[in-house]
Amino acid sequence: MKSSGQAVSDGDRSHLSPSSRAVGSTEPGVRQWLIAACKILACLVLPLGGAAAGSAVYVLLAAWALGGPRRSIEALTLTWLLNALNPGLYSISPQSGILRWVVIAAAILSVFVAAVRHPVRLPRTIHWLWGFGAVAAGLSLLVSYAPDVSLFKIVIFVTGAGAILMAFQLTQGQGDYWRLWFLTLFAVVCLASLPLIASPVGYLVNGRGFQGLTYHPQTYGVFLAPFVAWLPVLVMTETDPRVRRWFLIPLLALAIISLVERISPLPFRESMQRLEVFAGQGEGKSQS
Repeated sequence: MKSSGQAVSDGDRSHLSPSSRAVGSTEPGVRQWLIAACKILACLVLPLGGAAAGSAVYVLLAAWALGGPRRSIEALTLTWLLNALNPGLYSISPQSGILRWVVIAAAILSVFVAAVRHPVRLPRTIHWLWGFGAVAAGLSLLVSYAPDVSLFKIVIFVTGAGAILMAFQLTQGQGDYWRLWFLTLFAVVCLASLPLIASPVGYLVNGRGFQGLTYHPQTYGVFLAPFVAWLPVLVMTETDPRVRRWFLIPLLALAIISLVERISPLPFRESMQRLEVFAGQGEGKSQS
């Protein structure tokens, strides 16, 4: 049995230095952060070109997922992001439903091939997943009105979730990279959503709850909540004062603003509107 460090393809090792930190002042860490940010920004910018461009991004993600376990997780993460984009900004591709499954299938195939080529111990959590699937399947046979559909959904869920668990197991020596990846994802989406506080597009669903770049305020809340809980821990445990002072603390403050704007009666939006009115009145007086 090969070690987990050997269970990673050369493509998965790209842009990763074992000694580099996910967030830090070293050059490799900054380079990794920039590469991760560029991947995420590409999936936010390219779909602005229309439905065809969005479909092309799905195809690119499917090809990227075939590059190994690490790229599979990245592709699945970005596929979720594409699915959650705000329709006020993005044209949703009619083929997105099918193309999403293409990405998932490519990721499952990639992880399966990597697991065969580089055997590793099964993660303990996968046994709990199988147990859940068995119980859900039994209940579906007993109470479901369409047991065939229910069983199909359960098989898809267990297969996809199992592939994700195995992908993390195959890349368990890259914990620093995953810390960087998910923190970068949060930072990019949070920062890109902030300008929408001053736009009706940011409140497209009901005119009150802030949804940012996502299609619903609840989606944005589910996305924000774990990161808002995680960031204070990073602030307290980060050893580099520059990272803490210039990145983590400002990011935490902006995340809290977004979260409050999602659940409160628009305090920040109202403040910005008052400033706009005040600026307009000042302009009028100066012209007169």
